[in-house]
Amino acid sequence: FRHGNAIVTWNAAGAEKYAHQYPETFVYRDENIVFRQIDEHTWEGNGHLVYNESVYVIEGEDKALVIDAGTEMPHLSKAVATLTDKPLMLALTHGHGDHVGGAISFPEAWIHPADTSMISRGARAYGMKINLLSDGEVIDLGGRQIEVLHTPGHTSGSVTFFDKEHHYGFSGDAFGSTNLLLFAGPFSTLI
Repeated sequence: FRHGNAIVTWNAAGAEKYAHQYPETFVYRDENIVFRQIDEHTWEGNGHLVYNESVYVIEGEDKALVIDAGTEMPHLSKAVATLTDKPLMLALTHGHGDHVGGAISFPEAWIHPADTSMISRGARAYGMKINLLSDGEVIDLGGRQIEVLHTPGHTSGSVTFFDKEHHYGFSGDAFGSTNLLLFAGPFSTLI
């Protein structure tokens, strides 16, 4: 369905049907995800299992940052490798299942400490290393800096990734992602 400038589809075939209405070019598609190119070094992917879950790829000169991993995207790292040949770093906006499902295709992931309990058992089962993100941390991709902002509210460990130079913010479900999904903590934290 269409809501303003957003087009929401629930599967790759539906996304292909509406491809002509997207301003961005479709650059990859499989049974679990469709990627569109936002600019020369930034891509946005959508799954189809839970609310059109989003995955972002931000490329620098030295490496690429993958933000979130959808619900069921077991070959996500291979899909991203079709977009960039840079080494990949997976960082999660929060620990809910519709943002961590494809993480199993990566050897390690970064997440805020307040959300590690949501994914630690599953990560250990797959032999994945969990690294911690902190508020104010800057991820240097080589010529492209991504700042980590702790934005609790949806979960206690929700973070937003901010690319100041390109004016992009990647918030997961913290804010600005169709619905305002604030659950964690007192009202003062949500504000």
